[in-house]
Amino acid sequence: MVFQQKPQILTVDDLLGDVYDQVVHSTKYRKFQRMYKNDRVAFAYDIFPGYRHSITEYQEEILSYFDEGYNRVSVRGPHGLGKTFLAALLTHHTVLTAEEDCKVVTTASAWRQLEKYLWPEIIKHSTKIDWSSVGRPAYDRNRELLKQSIYLNGGTVEAFAVSSDDHNTIEGAHATIMVYIYDEAKTIPRDTWNASEGAFSTEGLSDVHKALAFAISTPGPTSGQFYDIQTKKPGYEDWLVRHVTVDEAIAARRISASWVEQRKVQWGIDSAIFRNRVLGEFADSSEDSVIPYSWVMLAIARWNSWESSQFPELPGKRIIGADIARFGEDATVFADRHGSAITNIHKYPKVSVSDAARIAESLNHEHTYHIEMDGGLGAGVYDIMKDRKVQKLRAIHMSAPTHRRDRSGVYKFNSTRSAAWWNLRELMDPVYGEDIMLPEDEDLIADLTTPYWEEKEGKIVIETKKEVKKRLGRSTDTGDAVVLAYWNPSSGGGVVF
Repeated sequence: MVFQQKPQILTVDDLLGDVYDQVVHSTKYRKFQRMYKNDRVAFAYDIFPGYRHSITEYQEEILSYFDEGYNRVSVRGPHGLGKTFLAALLTHHTVLTAEEDCKVVTTASAWRQLEKYLWPEIIKHSTKIDWSSVGRPAYDRNRELLKQSIYLNGGTVEAFAVSSDDHNTIEGAHATIMVYIYDEAKTIPRDTWNASEGAFSTEGLSDVHKALAFAISTPGPTSGQFYDIQTKKPGYEDWLVRHVTVDEAIAARRISASWVEQRKVQWGIDSAIFRNRVLGEFADSSEDSVIPYSWVMLAIARWNSWESSQFPELPGKRIIGADIARFGEDATVFADRHGSAITNIHKYPKVSVSDAARIAESLNHEHTYHIEMDGGLGAGVYDIMKDRKVQKLRAIHMSAPTHRRDRSGVYKFNSTRSAAWWNLRELMDPVYGEDIMLPEDEDLIADLTTPYWEEKEGKIVIETKKEVKKRLGRSTDTGDAVVLAYWNPSSGGGVVF
């Protein structure tokens, strides 16, 4: 018996795919690849014609470093200088000019930076490419350009996002051409950096194998691998380092001078957040600060990870810290805590006592309220809420004496305010635990990192709110509300999650 082979049925997608592959491997596309492979500056101007008048001098300079043969480039600078644009442009350049098998690994300090900023930027810029000059069709949105990856030539050329916590994935990536992009690199773990080193071990042995690294970020604390690279610590001499100054960013019209002046008023010119985000300089809080900047950044990173996980339910108590405005420019602030996390911060400038009480009641009846009573309107809010039979009210007299001691049991405190601020410091200390999660609120960052402390006659003394206001230029209302939210006025100190 003779069996007749069943004829193959080709779908429209199959036929289109064959045509597509032929176009992708066209002579024009190959010519494009060879012309721009080592000319990223020309690629930026020719292939993104809509950006010709917006690319800054320092962006052009940074791109040229790779064209000149540098394979490790690290850039720091102020918020708003166009860092993510450079990362996105390098991603497109690499995958479109790769003639060999190639992988572009993108990672960041927090997954949300990849999910919310870098990859949406990569996708947005793909629509600005002059595909007629490239010599191939635009990325196929079903097969090639996905939410957090680019997949070309059957996967031999690929760009993708990797969590900085998953260094094994980075270590397992192999290709003839490897490119690592570290976006907002300031707190990427060392294990993640180290995982990419294998790709550089063959660099220089042949003209075929290549490895490139691009690390760009606003500065963070004065520690970690990005800091070591930028300060050229021993072992990092093979990195080319660039600091884009705020004056360069203003001259390039990437940042407005009025924004800089306003941030001076908001954060204080000597604050760590101003030096990091506006001046693009490394600055952790001094050893005299109650809460170091780096600890706050760790708490924010944990909050961002929690947010990226779609806000999973948190176990623990629900407490609202209420700092009631004292008039003028101060704001009434409610910090909403659930377990270890501040889930929301509510700010209301210039509200009356009755309005503040009404707002507090509306937030959540399941909460316990910690209301500051000293020298302002807190007592009035407390009385109104008590008259309305609101339960779980706690009046916190921050100027009152306390019998609390620090974690070591050695030091006493001059006031409840000092004990409460020190309590948050101890909760945020990475040596003892990493539970606290804080939202990325700029006022909160400045408030927590600005106050100083000193030891007087065996007691820890925190700088008064009035003294801090003289230096910061405003009241630390947001920071005080968060401190209150984590304060446990019952005996024994600490906080119960």
